[in-house]
Parts: sequence; structure tokens; C-alpha cells
Amino acid sequence: MTKQGETWSGRAILALYLVLAVAYGFIAPAFESPDEVGHFFTVKYVADHGRLPVPDRELSKEYLYGQEGTQPPLYYLGGAFLLRLTGVDTEDAWTYLRVNPHTTCGSPQLAGNKAFLAHDPARETFPWRGSILALHLLRLYSTALGLITVVGVYVTARLCFPGRPVVAPLAAALTALNPQFLFVSAGVNNDNLVVCLSVWSLYLMLHAIRHGPTPMTSAFIGLLIGLATLTKMAGLLLLPLGCLAVLLAIWLARGDRPKGAFPGWAGTTHLLRGWSSAIGHWMLIILLALAVAGWWYIRNALLYGDPTLIDHHLAIVSRRDPTPLPLILHEVPSIFYSYWGRFSCDLSPGGWYYAFWGVVTLAGLAGVVAEWRRWVDFQRIAVALLGLWFVLVFIGWFRWNLIASGVQGRLLFPATVSVSVLIGAGLATWMKDRVWIGGVLALALIALVVWVPLGLIHPAYRPPRRYPSASGPEIAHRFDGVFGDCIRLLGYDLQPVDVEAGQTLEVTLYLSAACPLTDTYSMGLWLVSAIPGDTTRLAGLDTWPGDGNYPTTVWQPGEVVADTYRLTIPDEVPRAQAWAVNVNFYRMGDGTWLPLVQNGHEVGDRAILDWVRVGASAPSAVPPEHQLEPAAVYAGAVALRGAQITPAEDGLRVALWWEALSPLDRDYTVFVHLVDSEGQLVGTGDGPPLGGGFPTRLWRSGDSLTDEHVVDLPVDLSSDIHTVQVGWYDPDSGVRLPATQGDVRLPHDVVSIGTWSQP
Repeated sequence: MTKQGETWSGRAILALYLVLAVAYGFIAPAFESPDEVGHFFTVKYVADHGRLPVPDRELSKEYLYGQEGTQPPLYYLGGAFLLRLTGVDTEDAWTYLRVNPHTTCGSPQLAGNKAFLAHDPARETFPWRGSILALHLLRLYSTALGLITVVGVYVTARLCFPGRPVVAPLAAALTALNPQFLFVSAGVNNDNLVVCLSVWSLYLMLHAIRHGPTPMTSAFIGLLIGLATLTKMAGLLLLPLGCLAVLLAIWLARGDRPKGAFPGWAGTTHLLRGWSSAIGHWMLIILLALAVAGWWYIRNALLYGDPTLIDHHLAIVSRRDPTPLPLILHEVPSIFYSYWGRFSCDLSPGGWYYAFWGVVTLAGLAGVVAEWRRWVDFQRIAVALLGLWFVLVFIGWFRWNLIASGVQGRLLFPATVSVSVLIGAGLATWMKDRVWIGGVLALALIALVVWVPLGLIHPAYRPPRRYPSASGPEIAHRFDGVFGDCIRLLGYDLQPVDVEAGQTLEVTLYLSAACPLTDTYSMGLWLVSAIPGDTTRLAGLDTWPGDGNYPTTVWQPGEVVADTYRLTIPDEVPRAQAWAVNVNFYRMGDGTWLPLVQNGHEVGDRAILDWVRVGASAPSAVPPEHQLEPAAVYAGAVALRGAQITPAEDGLRVALWWEALSPLDRDYTVFVHLVDSEGQLVGTGDGPPLGGGFPTRLWRSGDSLTDEHVVDLPVDLSSDIHTVQVGWYDPDSGVRLPATQGDVRLPHDVVSIGTWSQP
């Protein structure tokens, strides 16, 4: 790549970053970016009151700034200036903070309900007004800081590798096209300012090392360190690094030193001059940093007895309990994943995504090792300094994670210049004669940064499909019921009706509001046993409608909401059975279920939509001692493989092992008869299989189940030998299914499974 190509590539990356970051800001739901609520309300507090927040637990709740009110103020001062300059009204901000009680925020293994807050598409879409407009202005403020960061990474890489034009565009791309960096840069967050200041501080340090230290350079280093420290405490880590950089700059600037020597290389005079110069530069850096940021720490010490406000911060978010070091180390891989992409409330792309970034990282580091000896002294020193900065930032994160859990990759973003320049320089090693590698990498990065907002973030927060009236959707199954006074269930779609353990059932509900809804109702979509009276939830979910993205208070009267859910059947289902699909609505606060009305009559508090057949995770095996040889077969469709008779206090318990041989067209009932020696009926235990829990019309070939019936015994039962007989019949007509055993039709279509006598 030529110098001109390097310049055009850099400009293209900056333009692409700007377009993407703005798009991320558009797509990310309001206040769903990391800690965005606290950062926004800290800015709002400063803008409204003209002073810094009080780091008090109760006040942090009252004004909603949370722990962010204990942070250094520079980012918030800039944001408050922007709000005052534009005059945007933010008085309605608190109305956007209704928490979704069903959110899975913080549980990446759970799907759906990723929205932490209630969202109203009508209020949050463009053109923005009020607090949403203020939010997007602050997001653009952060995006601008991110742009300056990308420029800083680019010029730093160019400074370190002037003869390698491909390194600077690669380094800039690894920052600008990192989806996590884009996501954070499109949110209201003080990390954006401290990252920007850190990158440019590193640039000035490396500039001093390469071109020699000057008072002006040291002054700017001190200024930027002070500003970074006034933005976030991570900026303090720049101070020792700046001092080390000055020492290295003085060492390299001494032309009369022996090769590889340190200050003192040419006698005492040079030693004194070297250290005198270093001390002068150090004082300039330290004094300027103190002049810029020291007032805030002194203020905190005087007002609150806590210069850094860390104790006040931990009083708000709670200090982490002592955790064994192995468990803390176990969290280290998560910081890698989060550095490249964990969005909002732990919305994770998947293993393939992290594998891609793992390959890129390892290839870059391997390239650094391979190229190390070919680099000149300055390049090796620059790479070492960048590596040291990453180590300092990592140690800072690790120390913080010991006292307040914070496994978030953005906490390593102050070292993004280290990560991007080192990996970029390493990747450039493999691209010397392989131009196609750069093309493939560029396409892959662009594909990822486009897919994340469109294929991951937007679908997680997208409201459900809506139709202006009931004539819009094609509804497969009509229902026409009303919950309470307003929530209409027009019908549903259900696919498939046969599911196996571990599979997914898709349910679409067609809902509508008959009147304006002022309460936020939760909805239960449950799978329960088909046994009458058994309402135990076997699978399903509780949610706000729209998978948490369309609460009832934003429904428009008359519109139809097509609300789709995918319910996962548990991996372990002990027996094939039928589950009923139930829907209910309730108030989360008091747990009151809304009554269901159909055809003008109240029919309970839940809608039973349909039954689905759920296959067992393992066949029902017949114990050898209870097998029937040969098996009895009814109508060529059902086989009785085994039976067991067990006396019990409530009667005679009869366990039957059934296997479906072919589908049945209707629901049949099992009869279990106890007859005396004369063939007279003395006790029965008739009933549908599993007490109604698995109607035979849902049976499929290969289904097997253990079915238990209880035969009631009369009090005057004789001690004669009695026979237990089993068969099937149609409950509507009373006609029995023909029974055969060994190809022989059995009399009266009954199978005798054993005898029993009263003790």
C-alpha cells in the first residue's frame, strides 16, 4: 500500500465509523446502552442544578444518577453544556424508566425479554422530542469523541510504523469496526472521553520518544492526563506511564550514549543532566495534571472525607463479597468476549463470533513475535510501551473487579490503542505478499459491524407486528375472548402440534385493545398438563407483550398485535403426554388475574388455546417381570406391553404399559374391571390415559407410556379370587376396541392381566 492509499484508507475508515456509530445510536433502544440511565441523569442533574451531584445513596436514587454521581465530572460537564446550549427540555425523562419486571438482562443464556425498560415506539422514533432528543444529542457527543479516538489510533500507528502504510488503516479499523466500541461510542457513557484522552496521551508520549522531549510536549501530556483523570480514575494510570515515556525519550535523545546504555552512559555529568532534564519534565507533567484534576479530589476530601469517592460509589452499588482468586480468574475470559461484543444486557452473538476475534487477536500477536527482531529500536520501545499500558489498564480493571464486579470489556477501552496497534502491526506481517488477506479481513469486519445492529440488537428489541384493524392478519384459529374489560384475544397460530423433548413450539397470539389501557399487564403463556384441574406450569414464560418490547400501556385501541413466542420443551420429559397451551393476563404488583369472558359469560381466568403432543425423552421400558407375552393389541393401533397389580389403601392400583402402533382418530377411554369368579363386575377404574393427560387422538406411532388406574374396592368384597381385565372403548358410543392376543380375537375384547384376592 502506498502513502496515498494509506491516507484514503484512513479517511474511508473514519467515514465508515461515523456512519455506523450514528446508525448504532439510532438502533439501540433508549437508555439500554451500558449504564446509560445513570450517565444521562448525571448530565441532567448538572444541567438542571448547575452543580455536581451529591454522592449520597438516597439522593442518587431520588435523582436517578446512581453510582455515576460519584465519577469525576468532565464528561458530564461537557454533556450539561451541550444540553444547556441546545435548550432541550428533559423534564419527561423519568417517564422512560419503567422497569420490565420480566427482563432477562444480565442472563445471556436466556432468550427474549432483553429490554430492561418499557419502550413506546411512538415516543422513541424519529423525529425525537424532549428527553429522547437530549439522549440522542448526548449519544452524538459520545460518537464525536469516538471519532477523535479512531483518529488518535490511526496517527499513533502511523507514528510507530511510518514505513508500513498498511498498519495505520488496520489499527484504525480494529477500533472503528469493533462492534463493541461502536456500541459504546453510540451511548451516553464517560468511557468515551477517557478513552479518547488516553489514546492521545499515548500518542504524545510516543511522539516524545521518537522526536525527543520538549516542554510543550510534556505540558500537553500533563494536560491530557489531568483531563483523563478528571473524567475517570483510570486516567491516573497514565501518570506513571508518562513519566516513564519522558525518561525513555531523554535516553533515546542522547546521541553520545553507548549503544544500549541508560542515563549515566558517559559519566557523572551526563547522568546529572539526564536526571535533571527528566525531573523537570516530570514536574511539568505532574503539576499540570494536578492543576487540571487536583481540585476535584481535594474537594471530595474536604466535603466527604473521601478523595476518590470510591467508598461512596461502593455504598451505592454494594461492595463485592470476598471472592476466591480462582473464581476471579475464571471471569478473565469474559472480559475478552465483552471487549469485542456483549451488548446491552449481555446480548451475546455466539461462539463463532468470539472465535473470529480470537483468531484475529492470536494472528496479530503471533505477527508481533515474528516481526520483533526486524523492527528498529524505537518500534520495539513503542510496542513495549503500548503493551505496558495494556497491562496497567488490565491490572486496574482486575483490582476494581475484586471489590465491585465489573466484567465489561469497555473498561479495557482506554488501552484500545495498544490492542489495535499491536494486532494491526502483527497482521501486517502476514499481509506483505498476501493482499487477499486484507480484503477478506475488511469484508469480514464490515459484515460483522452491519450484522450486529441489524441481526442481533434490533431483533432483540423490535416490537411485534401490528395491524391497524382485525381485518389485517390471517388468523388460523379464532378464539374471541376478552380479559378484563379491554384485552381481546382474537385467535392464535400454533406450530407444530407435535413436539419432542428439547424442540421448540412457536405460538402467535393475536391481541387487541378494545379501549385505552392505563395499566401495564403481564402475560403468562404456559404449557400445563392436560389433566383436568392440574395447572402446574411445565414450560412457558411470563412476559410483557411483544417479548417485553410492547407493554400494554402503549397499545393503540383497535390495532391488532401479532405476538410470537418460541417455547422450548425441556430436555427431559418423563413420558409422552399432552400439554395444554394456556394464556392469562395479570397485574404484576398484586398478582390479580384478569377474568376471561367469552360470549358474554365469564369462563375462568385463563384461555386454553389447544393441546400439543409432547414426546418422551426416553421410551417407557416395561420391567421384565411385568411383561405380557404376547402383547395384547387393540384395533391394531395400541399394544399393551405390560401390567402390574398392586394393592393400596385407596384401592387396587393397576399400572399399564402402552405403546402406540398407529394413529387413532378420536379419544378413547381405558376400562379396568375387577370381576369375581362368576364373571360379575365388582370394581372399576375406568378413565382416559394418564387421567386425561394424553388423549389418544394425539398419540403417534412409537409413543410409549406408563398409565396408572385405581380400582375402587367395595367394602363387602369377598375373599374369592378376582380377575383384572383391561380394554378400550369409545366414551360416546360405548363400543369397545377389538382386542387380540397372538392373532386371536379375545372374548368381549378384554385382556386378563392377572388375579387378586382379598387378604
